[in-house]
Amino acid sequence: MHTQRFYRSIILAVLLLVGHLLSLPLSAAPHSRALSRVAPASIDVPAGSVLLFVSHARGLQTYECRDGQWAFHAPRAVLFDPQSHQRTGIHYGGIDRGLTPGPWWQSVQDGSRIRAGHAISAPSPNPNSIPQLQLKVLERYGAGVFSQVSYIQRLNTVGGVGPTGACSGNEWRWVFYTADYYFYGNS
Repeated sequence: MHTQRFYRSIILAVLLLVGHLLSLPLSAAPHSRALSRVAPASIDVPAGSVLLFVSHARGLQTYECRDGQWAFHAPRAVLFDPQSHQRTGIHYGGIDRGLTPGPWWQSVQDGSRIRAGHAISAPSPNPNSIPQLQLKVLERYGAGVFSQVSYIQRLNTVGGVGPTGACSGNEWRWVFYTADYYFYGNS
């Protein structure tokens, strides 16, 4: 019974996200403002890192009830090229795909994927938004666009903050967020 509710909730959240993305005009769907790469010094990438590409993300931050408190579970987002507005990848939690737990990014063009960790955070410039991050790539699979990435910055975050307070049972919440991901390689 709980498993059926869980899967129904996931399906509903995905349908809501897809419906939201499809309801936006194409020019506004991935990004309606110019990208801004103003990162706090505390989350800057190491000297010598080279910007490889940028993606805008629209998606959900998933939270689950654990021991009576809300806890982060995993992200689920679609990545877009900020110039062409074409879908370029997906962002998800390894825990939901039988992979090493942690955040993953995967190319829709070539299937290459990476997992990152060792997060360093800084507050978002936008109120009530998840923090900005600098992450280090810990795993790589496949040859392609993600194979040369060493560091990632998550900037310009909007939304995504999880619920607060007590919870009970097998409750889940999905919170919409957007962010810009900057992918860096070594020089």
